[in-house]
Amino acid sequence: MRNGQGPIGKELMEYPIQISHLNKNFYSKPPWCLSAIFSLPLKKIITACDGINLTIRQGKLLGLVGPNGSGKTTLIRILATIILPDSGSASINGFDVVKKGLEARRHIGLVTGENKNFYIRLTGRQNLEFYAALYNLSKAQMKEKIKYLANVFELSEYLDNMFQENSQGVRQRFALARGLLNDAPVLLLDEPTKNLDPQMAQRVRTFIREELVKKRNKTVLMASHFLEEVSDISDEIAILDRGRLKAQGTLESLRRQAGDPSADLKEIYDFFIAT
Repeated sequence: MRNGQGPIGKELMEYPIQISHLNKNFYSKPPWCLSAIFSLPLKKIITACDGINLTIRQGKLLGLVGPNGSGKTTLIRILATIILPDSGSASINGFDVVKKGLEARRHIGLVTGENKNFYIRLTGRQNLEFYAALYNLSKAQMKEKIKYLANVFELSEYLDNMFQENSQGVRQRFALARGLLNDAPVLLLDEPTKNLDPQMAQRVRTFIREELVKKRNKTVLMASHFLEEVSDISDEIAILDRGRLKAQGTLESLRRQAGDPSADLKEIYDFFIAT
């Protein structure tokens, strides 16, 4: 990649998600009255990303785990071009998320566990139609895509209900549908099964693994607090703690790094968080 430009060659596209020496700190501001008088500096309150280096190969799913405050959501928000890093770089399909943010966004499907960007006084269908229009889908494409995703996530009976009437679980299923409307090659999933009942959560995991990754060859970064979920569907696993990448690899390679060939992900997780 040169100066934030697009893909140069085939070798670059082997890794649609590339992160290099990424840093992000959050700061608190002193009270306005004191700042105006004394010119007090900003105070650093947390290091969310601390020199993170990470790559994800084309058509693979990387599961991202770590304690609360470890930097998982911040990392995904940087990749989604929602917030800017302090230093370092990150790219989506060869497009730098800072220098070529618009192009990078066109290659991203984003799903989070926070559903604050739906219009509660519109129906579920109207919400999906609105977001589909932002992706420039034709009316025919819009209708077909919404019908397909409503079937996948069992939303058909909720499409014409006012969004504010939906439970948190149904809202999360709409968030999944919205994140897949543009059929993006790179998916950023932050707690995608949050608020889902066990049966629907399993359905979503199967769809992600079998349909999106294996069949459609999408590249997925999925953050989750559920270690069993990550262990079940990930090609590789990355462990974050206090903004630092503690380990990345397949379950087998993480076992070797932890020195225990029979360890489950919980034991591996505990080992790396403690080191």
